[in-house]
Amino acid sequence: MKRTPKILKKLKDVRGESLSEILIALLVSSLAIVLLAGMINASSTMISNSREKVADYVSADRSVVEQNGSSETGTVSIKEGSETITLTDGAGSITVVYYSNSENESVKSYRVAS
Repeated sequence: MKRTPKILKKLKDVRGESLSEILIALLVSSLAIVLLAGMINASSTMISNSREKVADYVSADRSVVEQNGSSETGTVSIKEGSETITLTDGAGSITVVYYSNSENESVKSYRVAS
């Protein structure tokens, strides 16, 4: 006597699905929709935050490039390994003017002082 696998028996069954199976399927589907909505919300928040940060950076960079920010004078030293190199004009160190944006101090620019 040949045994029919349970899945084939279930497929051939004409009685249909039980109420509990339908309720579980609806619960799983609704949980998936809620999770998808949460992911979409988090994604739109991240996109919005990144647009603001990029706009702030571009604004700060533009102001430094145009040298509209606050300025100070100083000298430039470049560290290469354990050696520090100071830019000089032969008679002494070269004075430069630093520009930075008051909103974003991490963006800086400099030019040789005239």
